[in-house]
Amino acid sequence: MSRNDQLPDLFGNPPPSVRAQSEAAQRNRDPSRRRLWKSIPFDQKEHNFPPREQQTIRTPLEYFEDYFDDAFYDDEKAAYCTNNYYLRQTGRVLHTNPVEMKKFIGVHFVMGCITYLRLHMYWRQEMRLTLVADIIPRDRLKQLRTNFYVVEEDIAPVGKKNSLWKVQPVLNQVNNACEKIERLPGSIDE
Repeated sequence: MSRNDQLPDLFGNPPPSVRAQSEAAQRNRDPSRRRLWKSIPFDQKEHNFPPREQQTIRTPLEYFEDYFDDAFYDDEKAAYCTNNYYLRQTGRVLHTNPVEMKKFIGVHFVMGCITYLRLHMYWRQEMRLTLVADIIPRDRLKQLRTNFYVVEEDIAPVGKKNSLWKVQPVLNQVNNACEKIERLPGSIDE
């Protein structure tokens, strides 16, 4: 038997030697070993499962607010720290507020889902994305992006080796929210 008799042809068909073996095996198959399928009607059994309690379906914004509540954007956290950082850097007042911080972070979530190659493309006439462009002007977004801060100091705390100290308030906010979530026994995360 040559090597070409063992390889499949260009169309993926098995070689003649394999085809002959397969056909012989089908002819020699024991007829008593054939599977017979029967069609029987489905009989619904009664069950005693407890009824499910109806839960209200929450909006994505409500879920997001579980993690970042209004206090996070308040004048004592994101808006306050961003204003202070800008004042220290430039000597001028940025005049941002919690509402603008919410818009700023929301626009970044949209940009994370609908990505363009360059930031200015969200405002370009041909590619304008109204979810971003109508919420905040491009130059204001760039200004907030450059000066966004959630800590009051510019220098890392002495003695601690935390390389994430600048974003630690955000991490703490998410961690505290995760600890408040009710965990049901037997849930997927276990």
